[in-house]
Amino acid sequence: MFYSVNSAGKAKTIVIIITSVIIFTVFLMFNLSGDSNKFRKGVKVEGVDVSGLDMAEAKDIVTESLNNKYGKSAFSLNNGEKTYSYAINEISYQFLVNEALIKAFHQGRTGNIFKKTLDVLSLYFNGTNLEIRNDFDKNKLMTILEKIKKDTEREPINASINYKNGNIGIFEDTAGRSMDIDINKELVENYLEKRDFKDIPLRVENIKPDITYAEIKDINAVVSDFHTDFSLSDQNRSHNIRLASSKLDGIILKPDESFSMNETLGPRTAKNGYREAPVIFKNELIPGTGGGICQVTTTLYNTVLKAKLDVLERSPHSMPLAYVQPGQDATIADGVIDFRFRN
Repeated sequence: MFYSVNSAGKAKTIVIIITSVIIFTVFLMFNLSGDSNKFRKGVKVEGVDVSGLDMAEAKDIVTESLNNKYGKSAFSLNNGEKTYSYAINEISYQFLVNEALIKAFHQGRTGNIFKKTLDVLSLYFNGTNLEIRNDFDKNKLMTILEKIKKDTEREPINASINYKNGNIGIFEDTAGRSMDIDINKELVENYLEKRDFKDIPLRVENIKPDITYAEIKDINAVVSDFHTDFSLSDQNRSHNIRLASSKLDGIILKPDESFSMNETLGPRTAKNGYREAPVIFKNELIPGTGGGICQVTTTLYNTVLKAKLDVLERSPHSMPLAYVQPGQDATIADGVIDFRFRN
């Protein structure tokens, strides 16, 4: 079976094709050779249509749009205990509008005629939207973080024990806090670059105390005690005894930990609060800074013996003492002789 095609139909089809080609050609010529100062059709910057606008006009409407969205924005930093708020202009936060507009302006204008043609067609039918990069003063941000760090950080406080009038009191520990500047600077910068301004959580590390309440809460009895007598007439010696005793007060020694009298008392110098009083040196009493601390050492030594703790180092005096029986004393000397024991 055969069909014939009407000549008039053929002519009509050819006219339509030719007309379409002419229209398409005119469209391309217009878009490729249009006003060289105007943005291509279909170009948007931050969602703002800048088609047919010149650079100044585009900058005005894009800037206005950004100001409406972010002009009054603020970012907040939270350290887990407190929130700190800052206007974005406090870190010179800005949008790089010119950079984005220049890039947008070159849409459909680069490459050879074939590439330009394809780009113009893509812009016309699909459009494109260019995001604007932002920037801010990282030194100003660092200054803010350093202030928050100073406000955030604290040393851990050990649980403590108090013995008074036969009663034992135990006090809670407090965790310390540490804030790493570099880690938090990078963290905050990532949020700001994404324009995520609300309640940025800072990274703060908790520092566990050396001695926690859980470790000592069951202490409920005195294991051993010992005392020696001294005269208050020698004020300097009495002062040294009180000072040395205060340095021992409240020390908690965990299992397997060792204690050093020299380390605990520190150098016996006037700068450290010790006064001049008689000390034993080569079987003689002579003036010396820190006189009287050996009586504190001796008293502690006997307490340790009664508690059956391990004595690691102990040396007797070179002459008998009035406040303790022979063989029950212990002496120390800076950097030479120490009294040490282990729990």
